[in-house]
Amino acid sequence: MHTILRSRAFAVTIESVFVAVLFAALVFFYRPAFYIAGSRMDEALLLVFPELLLHGKVPYRDFETFYGPANLWILAAAFRVFGATVEIERIVGLTYRFALFAALYFALRRWGKAAAIGVVMIAAFALLPLGSVANAWIMALALTVVSTALMTKQLMALDDQSSAAAIGGFVAGVAILFRVDLAPAILASAAVLLWALKPSRRYAYGIGLLAGGLPLVISLLTAGLRNVIDNVFLYPVIHTSAGRRLPLFGRGSEIAIYPLVIAGAAALTLSLGAFIAWKRRGDRESVCVLAFGCLSVFTVPQALQRADYFHAAMIAPVTIALLPALAAAVVKLLNKSALASSLAILVTMACFSALWSVAPQSTEIFSNIVGNQLVTSEIPECMARGGNRKFPLSSPDDAQAVTKICAAISRKSHAGERLFVGPRDLRRTNYNDVYFYYLLPQLTPASYFIEMNPLSANRPNSRLASDIATADWIILDSQLDLFRESNASEQLGSDGPMVVIHDRFTQVAQLRQFSIFHRRGNL
Repeated sequence: MHTILRSRAFAVTIESVFVAVLFAALVFFYRPAFYIAGSRMDEALLLVFPELLLHGKVPYRDFETFYGPANLWILAAAFRVFGATVEIERIVGLTYRFALFAALYFALRRWGKAAAIGVVMIAAFALLPLGSVANAWIMALALTVVSTALMTKQLMALDDQSSAAAIGGFVAGVAILFRVDLAPAILASAAVLLWALKPSRRYAYGIGLLAGGLPLVISLLTAGLRNVIDNVFLYPVIHTSAGRRLPLFGRGSEIAIYPLVIAGAAALTLSLGAFIAWKRRGDRESVCVLAFGCLSVFTVPQALQRADYFHAAMIAPVTIALLPALAAAVVKLLNKSALASSLAILVTMACFSALWSVAPQSTEIFSNIVGNQLVTSEIPECMARGGNRKFPLSSPDDAQAVTKICAAISRKSHAGERLFVGPRDLRRTNYNDVYFYYLLPQLTPASYFIEMNPLSANRPNSRLASDIATADWIILDSQLDLFRESNASEQLGSDGPMVVIHDRFTQVAQLRQFSIFHRRGNL
């Protein structure tokens, strides 16, 4: 008995050391993500929106956002404790990634440590170009994997009194609070597992799911049902999706291939799950494999609705990255356990080879990190500054111009005055420089549309023009007018906002692509 215990303890120690080394390597590769340029709208929103929450603003009611509230709540709490900085936001983002990697490892190690390690390595490599931004999708994916793992534990438990189903449901509900659009994948994978469970466990999952999603009721009560429906469903799914959709075909093949590979990997995971579930009918382990296959396939629309590199990389951790573990699971269920580790390693190598070919961004970043040994010289030159705040941009010239603009407006403005930031041609509201709101915190955002979404901010009868009429300062970026995609974002909205600017504002400065306006009569 003592010999067995010592052997197990040694195995646990070896695994712990190996996992620690693996995660140390992940820190090495993700550290440069703290210094790269930030997205002028998408990441900047993660700095502006949480601060608005801290000032009493309510998502959906006071500003437009198409995502669940959980990520903003987490960031607001972090900013409350540590301050609202890019570094804190990215630390939260890095925590999300490590949560995902840990969830994948511990959920899939049942089919072999080699397979689980391969999954984590592939997922980490695929996500490299996304940096360490606190993307809500990453944390939602981590919670989804945890929920699925808890449900598989419930299925495999000999004791039917296990509470794993209730906890799994609760975690799934929290995941939906981060990204509502993950609900189909969450519910599809859970349905496979719940089908094999007793009714009492199904009820437990349902109760947990409702409890986890209960905070959404807070949003309904504070923001209003219509506002929540508009922001979470009606506009992102029905109205504006045509303005963000990118087709698989008809563009550069180097862009479309990656989403197709991801979709193919998802189809393969589901096929493996379906095959083994049919081959080993009644075997609980085979149901677990099928559940992960369903999870993989139901995330694919995220990559297909906007067929670009970014969205393909977002679902890679639960599509192509799952293949080593599911391949190992299949051979084990076919009574070929001795081949599981070797096959997992081979499949891992094949997945890396595929990504190396179809994901050049990951390959380039990986090579630069290894080659440069994390040298980050010249990065501070790209920091745009507003008072004691900073935001990393990709161009030193832009950073210098933004810093000058913020300094000039800070000198001439008064706390509480209102600021609007948008593209020069406000008939097309595809993007905007949200970071100005962060760098000028003494000014209040003048519009409900802090972020610009096509077919939303410029929708018929939009409040955009009346919002702009309340502004004291306006910053417009003509470079954003060059933004062109082969979708409905090319449609022009009303010229009402531009008429308001022409009639009520005076241009007071022009610096590079930025035009600065001030309310007429207040100079």
